[in-house]
Amino acid sequence: EGLNSYWTLRYLENKYGENAKILEIPPWIEKIVPNPTFKSTRAYRYQFLAARGLDAPVISALSNFVEPSMIFSTAYGKGSAVIDMLAHYIGDEKFAGIMKDYFQKYKFQNVMADDFIKICQDESGKDLSWFFKAWLFGVGACDYALVKNSEGLILEKRGKIAMPVETKLRFSDGSES
Repeated sequence: EGLNSYWTLRYLENKYGENAKILEIPPWIEKIVPNPTFKSTRAYRYQFLAARGLDAPVISALSNFVEPSMIFSTAYGKGSAVIDMLAHYIGDEKFAGIMKDYFQKYKFQNVMADDFIKICQDESGKDLSWFFKAWLFGVGACDYALVKNSEGLILEKRGKIAMPVETKLRFSDGSES
């Protein structure tokens, strides 16, 4: 379901724009009533439930979803976010290759997660077991913070899940590292 939701979101963003709002409402109402984008609603639903202790693995037994809305926010919302992160991590070209192989090989079939994972690893040339273990079969957040200490700034891991993080430092003289 996460893969289907990922492609639905991509379609909506392609058709209406990446920051397209779900509703067309007058600007004066937006000051009172939030008008989220298609993508932000995915995050809001999941974050709302996760903050209340209702997080679950994307791939989980139906009985693990103690609240009915967990199914939609986790399997569809978190699942599509995982596909989004995967695409960003491995790059557009390799992700396109994965999708091409996946759709050709499994056209009109039911697919298991292990089948998808194998194609991802084969096509990307990377061991992605850590990625799928954390994001599909685990719970937790990826959370980093910049913390100042006596030696300078450090990037501190605060969440349970680790991910590669692109960083850029801009110094007061305008140089970057």
